[in-house]
Amino acid sequence: MKKLTPIRAIRHKCLECQSKHYSLIRNCEEKGCPLYRFRLGRNPNCSGRMPKSDDSKSG
Repeated sequence: MKKLTPIRAIRHKCLECQSKHYSLIRNCEEKGCPLYRFRLGRNPNCSGRMPKSDDSKSG
């Protein structure tokens, strides 16, 4: 069994709220919900990319 991370817990809550229909989660209209931005199982605050270091300014 996979570890239940906070993002997965939010995803499961959204599934519960939308009667276990993934398509309803994607098209969720509850924009006032504090979990809305996390509903797709990703943290919108993390792009998944490391910021580029700007070495060109050091010379």
